[in-house]
Amino acid sequence: MNSEFWNFLGLQKPVMEYCEKAGGGIIARPGYFISNFAYIIIGFVLLAKKRKISKTFGIFAILIGVASGIYDASYRANAQFLDVTVMFGFVIFLFCLNLKYIFNLNIRKLILLYILFIIIYFVSIDFLFAKGADLIPFGVGVFGVIASQLYIWVKLDKNTYSANNKMWVAAFILFFTGYLIWQFDAHNIICDTLNLFNGRGIFHYLTSIVILLLSNFYCSINFKK
Repeated sequence: MNSEFWNFLGLQKPVMEYCEKAGGGIIARPGYFISNFAYIIIGFVLLAKKRKISKTFGIFAILIGVASGIYDASYRANAQFLDVTVMFGFVIFLFCLNLKYIFNLNIRKLILLYILFIIIYFVSIDFLFAKGADLIPFGVGVFGVIASQLYIWVKLDKNTYSANNKMWVAAFILFFTGYLIWQFDAHNIICDTLNLFNGRGIFHYLTSIVILLLSNFYCSINFKK
């Protein structure tokens, strides 16, 4: 077992430091912290909808906002791990929805598959944590979502999503735009610590919209089971 990973429950600071430096107050990085409320607002909007899938997206949005908020408030390695884990959980949820459509999985099999992916995540993160590459499973998950969605469009129902695929494409563009802006912030290329619209904040705002778009997109799909 990787002792560096299993010792993360202490009070170590994260390896990565973004543009907004952590202060000594109750909220270490207030600019980043405030931007997480975008997820929570979107989450409650989705919880108010009737569809179960919308409510599930709403729960994930709130969990992402809370986990990321805890990370920005505390600036601790364990909180960073919590943040990454919740993001991975959401991405794998999207991947499982695509697999449900491709293989006509029932809810029981879908839940078991989701649990299996989470177990694999914790096993892999034990190895990756020491190398500072704990975002690799998240990246693999994003690739899985994109690849499976393209497979559905190309190989299965080319016309099924014709009226709604623009939402998915818009979500894709917003996510990667936000990711690029986040990288400018992470590498201090564009850095304004006093601006609520800093790179990480913009990433939060854009990806909260991504969650809303994806919720609407998946609600438009007629799952077989």
